[in-house]
Amino acid sequence: MRSVFSFAGQGSLENATFIAAKLSVALVVASAISGYVWARFFQNSETPKVTLHSACGLSQLGFNEGLGVAPWNFCGPQWIACIIFIGGFVLRKYLLPRITDGLYDDLTEAKKEKVSNYMLEILGTTAAFVLCSFLGFFELLFQPEKYSHPSPDQTYNLGLGGNILMCCFVTTYSLELAFDTNMRIGLALHHWTAIGLTLWAMPALYNLNGDTMTVRAFFALSLYMSTEQNVFIEMLMYHRRIYWPRMYYASAVYYALTRVIITVLSLWAWWEMYNSISKIQHKSGLVYSLWLVLLPANFVLNFTQVHTIQSLLGLARSVAKRVAGDHSLPKQASLTIPKKISVTSIKSAMSISSARPCKDLEHTFRIIDFDDSGRVTLESWKEHILGIDDELVLPKSALNRIFDALDPSQKGFITFMEFEKFFEPYVIQGVDFDLVLLAIVLKSAVESGAYEPLEGSLQYEHTEAVSKIRQQLNENNELMAGECDMPAVLNKLQLKDNTVCLEDEYLQKAHILQATFASYCSDLYRIMPTG
Repeated sequence: MRSVFSFAGQGSLENATFIAAKLSVALVVASAISGYVWARFFQNSETPKVTLHSACGLSQLGFNEGLGVAPWNFCGPQWIACIIFIGGFVLRKYLLPRITDGLYDDLTEAKKEKVSNYMLEILGTTAAFVLCSFLGFFELLFQPEKYSHPSPDQTYNLGLGGNILMCCFVTTYSLELAFDTNMRIGLALHHWTAIGLTLWAMPALYNLNGDTMTVRAFFALSLYMSTEQNVFIEMLMYHRRIYWPRMYYASAVYYALTRVIITVLSLWAWWEMYNSISKIQHKSGLVYSLWLVLLPANFVLNFTQVHTIQSLLGLARSVAKRVAGDHSLPKQASLTIPKKISVTSIKSAMSISSARPCKDLEHTFRIIDFDDSGRVTLESWKEHILGIDDELVLPKSALNRIFDALDPSQKGFITFMEFEKFFEPYVIQGVDFDLVLLAIVLKSAVESGAYEPLEGSLQYEHTEAVSKIRQQLNENNELMAGECDMPAVLNKLQLKDNTVCLEDEYLQKAHILQATFASYCSDLYRIMPTG
């Protein structure tokens, strides 16, 4: 999979997604224009002209009269659509957050928002899939000959199913777009594509009197959206720390295979839709432009789900590694520190805890990885470090320095394995790992010698961070300072001997004021150029 999508290894997946978004907009516009030109100038005049049925005419023929109501007519099923939307809103706004708070109380608010969205997507996509299956859409997909002359009941079921798909997709995706403030561009593109296709298909179907081959093509494409439940279930399990490696790998393989199958089905239905609409004289640009846009939409939906496949495989590898680490531990690795303890026993405890999978690292990584992609980008890394202390004056190039060390291959992101491998030697049990991260970044900035105007401030902030680490460690172990040796990690966090030690409080403040003034004059606050 990595070789197939090797362009992502260059850190360009997000850039490629932006390009795909621009390309999709251009294709939509081109398809719309081409469809109207096709309908106006190139349609065969010998094909039979479609006659739109009125509600009364359909009723006399034994069909449900609601099928003759145009989708833009206010007499249509807007009330049902509003009920579904309000029901989804109440779920997402009030009920699902309460369930999330009860089951995932250790997550950040941003993560809880995503978990609530996973639950909403499970409900919305499952409702669409189950109801359309019950109404005969799979029979239409695989045995279209049974719908060459649909009965009133078959026509009603297809009309009802089309409205259910529209209501479920538009409600689910619009609510997710509204509530997720940190949605990655690829997922937003996926959702907007689904919403746009749904709203486009309804008036096109009306202009074709509900042509069954067009319904079939739209349903085949909708399977991209209505068969993603395994992804959301897996993410809910992952956040609950339910680690079953085989299940995670099976989920990734299932998802990839179903995307291939749906691609084949949708292209098959798309081509047969052309055979159907080309035999009807409708003069509708909506119809031809919909047929033209279905092909690039297929590409866009596949492209946006490449990231999902990569994330699922990354989660599977990460889970397998953590489970292997848990199984390799001795029983006594579960540690309780007594109130009075010797220096030797503390050192022994530290050696045991270092073998245990680093829960602090996992928790921190999941916070930085705000979009649950299984990887941390440079931007999310910078945002997290700068968010540890809002008043910290820190050039961004100092953050780039650590990120480059984490990502030596310059692929543009880091995985949990890379994050764990780099930071595991710095984990101190009982200490907030964000403090350790801050100390590492400040130490790197000071010792690089590249930020002379800020050196006094950076040294002071580093001293404060190390002091807080010592304080947390002493409080956690319930020992007085100096009663035992501090962990060897603290020695790694100390500045080298050749750096200036600022002991005097007034000298420290003077350096901070000097650095602040210099940073203000040179516009260093959070926008310092790299290098």
